[in-house]
Amino acid sequence: MTTLVYCQLSPLIDSISIYHKGYNYFSLLVKRIKIVESDIPLEYQDCIPTDEILDALASRIGQVYFQLGAEVGLAIPTLEHIQANIPRDLEAQNKEVLFQWRKDRSVKPTIRVLVQALVNVGRGAHCLQEIIENVDPNTLRRFEGRGEGAIPKKHQTKSDQKQPRTQKKSKKCQIS
Repeated sequence: MTTLVYCQLSPLIDSISIYHKGYNYFSLLVKRIKIVESDIPLEYQDCIPTDEILDALASRIGQVYFQLGAEVGLAIPTLEHIQANIPRDLEAQNKEVLFQWRKDRSVKPTIRVLVQALVNVGRGAHCLQEIIENVDPNTLRRFEGRGEGAIPKKHQTKSDQKQPRTQKKSKKCQIS
């Protein structure tokens, strides 16, 4: 006799197992992901976040450093090491996870990846949107792994708006 067993392990993970003659023949974990819709402009999404963005985000995401680290692909031993070395400082744990993720580079550490991870751990994109509103996209393009700081976005005055642009700028970040 063959039996199919479905179990919801968490709001984001389901387990499906097939038993044949009483033995587990096949098991599968299925991870649900939410499709991200954010107001972060596309010109930002393929850029690598600066130190300042990660610093500001670390103080806003709360107690999800372990889940966030797992979500962005950090190994469990790495997360346990962070937990052991920084046991009582939540913001420092968050910073370490974010900086380790950016340093890891197994997947390009873009704002798009970070937004998806924040949504998957239940924090949403709004905490990152608030930070990015004050960052100039040209700073993100220049940063691309060199460690330069973010430059606040300049608010245009009427005299700035009258001057025509003579140079076209790429909307995509350069790949480092």
